[in-house]
Amino acid sequence: MLTDLRITDLCRVLRISGVASCFQELEPTQEAEEIRSFLLQALETEVALRAGRRRLRAIQTAGFPTMKRFDDLDPAMLPDDGRRYLPLLRSLTFLEDHQNILMIGNSGTGKTHLAIATGICACEQEYRVMFKSVANLVYELNEAKCFRSFNFDPLGSSKTDPP
Repeated sequence: MLTDLRITDLCRVLRISGVASCFQELEPTQEAEEIRSFLLQALETEVALRAGRRRLRAIQTAGFPTMKRFDDLDPAMLPDDGRRYLPLLRSLTFLEDHQNILMIGNSGTGKTHLAIATGICACEQEYRVMFKSVANLVYELNEAKCFRSFNFDPLGSSKTDPP
């Protein structure tokens, strides 16, 4: 019974209601139980594959200039306040609290690395992210001002998660 509920739930997640209704018509036999077991494993695999592709697509569309992760970062090289906020950035609790992060500091202090690593971590947790350097953002704003239009939709019709 628990397997049937799980299969029905997975079919709903994958939006394949025909499969859900079809498997429910199976008589309770040993062969049907093997079919249910195989179907459950196949559906779980498909859900995991789709989630992985979704995370990869989110990282690709975010616009990161390079791939940087927290594991590649040497905390000893960060300034004191960078080290202090590292756990907050890794945990992404500021996203749940709808808070923004502003990183300022001298050149070469790890701001971009922290920003990219935080963004990639957020993509892996299925948040939608957009990465922009200040220089690119200012350029796009100047372009919008020159053309007196602000058509800023970097991800097409999709939206980023609210701050």
